Amino acid sequence: SNGSVAFRVLADGREVAATPVLTGASAPVDIDADITGARRLALLVTTGGDNNNHDHADWANARIACGEE
Repeated sequence: SNGSVAFRVLADGREVAATPVLTGASAPVDIDADITGARRLALLVTTGGDNNNHDHADWANARIACGEE
């Protein structure tokens, strides 16, 4: 449960999705972001507002889907 992070998705420099601050004790969180028309995609992890001691982040099965699923 040590450490804390937050995930952010940026499309062309604009935030299109973000999680609350999560810890090792947090349940996994799904992120769904509309990146239609974006030329650049960035997946960022922040320290959750504190230092980076014990911080670990995993985007797990991150994927980009084109069209309807």
